[in-house]
Amino acid sequence: MSNEINCKNCANKFEGKYCNQCGQSAHTEPLDFHFFVHEIEHGVFHFNHSILSTLKMLFTRPGAFIRDYLAGKRVAFTSPITTVILIATVFALFNHFLGSHSTNHTTEHDDTVASIIRGWIDHHYVWFSLLTIPVYSIGTWVAFRNQGYNYVEYMALNCYKGAQRLFVHLFTLPLVILLEHSNNFHILIAILYFIDIILIYWTNFLFFDKLSKIKVLMLSIVSHIIFLVLLFIIVTALYPLLEKH
Repeated sequence: MSNEINCKNCANKFEGKYCNQCGQSAHTEPLDFHFFVHEIEHGVFHFNHSILSTLKMLFTRPGAFIRDYLAGKRVAFTSPITTVILIATVFALFNHFLGSHSTNHTTEHDDTVASIIRGWIDHHYVWFSLLTIPVYSIGTWVAFRNQGYNYVEYMALNCYKGAQRLFVHLFTLPLVILLEHSNNFHILIAILYFIDIILIYWTNFLFFDKLSKIKVLMLSIVSHIIFLVLLFIIVTALYPLLEKH
């Protein structure tokens, strides 16, 4: 006796729990109060579990985790783009409500190119972090071009690395706000930048585990230099717009 059923989404006849053509579930619940409660519970629990699992992996075994993700092991984790955008959004909200105004460190008469650019980056740190991922990925792709990954896969790698850094900055944000008007503020920023570099290189060491650490270090430096050169070219081209804002 056939157990075929008609898919309510595409009318395809199939057997089993899911339609083999469109993926629709064989069982669809009626839209009632119980349905909405179940969907909210499932959605929130699944998302919270997946983002927590992703963050845990990024700070315990990022190299193996990202390699596994690129190889297709993805069900239990959030995507690189979702992860970095979520952390960036939380950071932006905390930054807004806690009232950080790091651009106040430039004086009213400090209108040099470097100060204007630094002020724009300080004021738009989240946007800067997100928008520079494609640029940074060019450096990674060029420096590590013989490791079997394409540009988009390096974008995924750098999205996860960006999420790492933003997560650290999220937890240090209260300290940044506390010290933003002190003489030690620039020392704190330098320390945070050093932590960023350590995270980038540490993840590279673990991700490119088939290369020697010396080679990974050298290629990471090359990648970073390429990024800085490209960033300089882009910022120089966009400087008239930054000056207006």
